[in-house]
Amino acid sequence: MLLYVDDISMLYPEDATIAAIEVKARLPEKMKIMNLGPAQQFLGIEIYIEENCTRISFGQKAFFTVILKRFNMQNAHCASTPMDPNVKLDLADDRGEKELKDIKGYQAIVGSLMYAALATRPDISFAVAALCRYNSRPFTSHLTTAKRVLQYLKSTADFRLHFCRSSTGSNDQLAGYTDSDWANDSADRKYQGGLVFRSQQRSWLVAVTKARSPRHVTPPTQIHRMCRGLP
Repeated sequence: MLLYVDDISMLYPEDATIAAIEVKARLPEKMKIMNLGPAQQFLGIEIYIEENCTRISFGQKAFFTVILKRFNMQNAHCASTPMDPNVKLDLADDRGEKELKDIKGYQAIVGSLMYAALATRPDISFAVAALCRYNSRPFTSHLTTAKRVLQYLKSTADFRLHFCRSSTGSNDQLAGYTDSDWANDSADRKYQGGLVFRSQQRSWLVAVTKARSPRHVTPPTQIHRMCRGLP
């Protein structure tokens, strides 16, 4: 059962349907409620149940429409990638760029992007993690990069996370991938790395890390540490 303020969503396996119906029948005895039927959205996350309940997907198209309008980006051009690989965010001060006067405006954009990255869009995790480092002192190039992520979300607003039910007796294997830029941060010589785990049923786990020395924490070591935390 998921509870947020006055919204409740119930998730249960098929063999617990009778118990779930009983719980829903007894809730009105304790409080005034309205049964809205099968969940279609929760906290800005759209829920789609497809193919006879064998697949569920999550999206945030309506949320993206709201934030694009909020930050005056609804008429902006689309972007094919969330981040320009040629932009060096850590060199903004050295290039003599101006610091942003509206820090809260930048933080509001990054906060909205962070919610999307955590909820349904792991593909922007790398860009959001990079932008978060400059929340206390953003420059113009940081704002430009944040707006590019919004442009990317505009062009991919229909993207969803899909989860499929495993077939009985299926051998669903987990595959892990990792990459690193190897001390590419000119400010502190730290490196940024990413981890992606994918199952055959198309579920994903994404992590973005930053470490001091790639000689001490190699990508295989990162995968080993992450795998120890998986069930």
